[in-house]
Amino acid sequence: MTESPGRRRARLSGGEVALIVVVATLVVVFLAMLLGRLTADGTPTASPTPEALSTAAPTAGPTTPGAPDVVDLAEVAWTFRLPSGNIGCALDADGVLCAIDAFDYEAPEIAGCAGDTGVAFRIDASGTSPVCSAGKPALGEVQELPYGESETAGEFTCDSTEAGVACRNSLGHEITLRRSAYGL
Repeated sequence: MTESPGRRRARLSGGEVALIVVVATLVVVFLAMLLGRLTADGTPTASPTPEALSTAAPTAGPTTPGAPDVVDLAEVAWTFRLPSGNIGCALDADGVLCAIDAFDYEAPEIAGCAGDTGVAFRIDASGTSPVCSAGKPALGEVQELPYGESETAGEFTCDSTEAGVACRNSLGHEITLRRSAYGL
């Protein structure tokens, strides 16, 4: 193509080219993340399981080096809730994460936690621990585990009682959670 006399073709500066490359890269990354959140039929993927919570990047990262990860309780795929509706657990073959909506005990301290403490507790093959968390457990539509019944996945079993929930593994690690107290 020939240029018209008197018209000069404008060239992009190096900074403009760099800006275009950065914006294009961000668009590609955004689209990849969006597609990764959708299944083949276009519906969102399921919420994270206890295994995903223990191996995946946290919902909100640590604020300082060495600070614990913050687990967003609203994003957890809860397995069951107690009939009171106050306690729920996410249970699979890799571990258990239990959370409570309202409690009367003194929350444990978690060094460096930028979120809430005393709301969630975890048990896995390495033992038990309180969890640095954010948000509330969304337990409204979760399957109810009647008092006196148990739920098992792999080596982990949780018992529903009127006092609260008790979860344990085959190694003897146990967490208990009720409105008035927790135990690790």
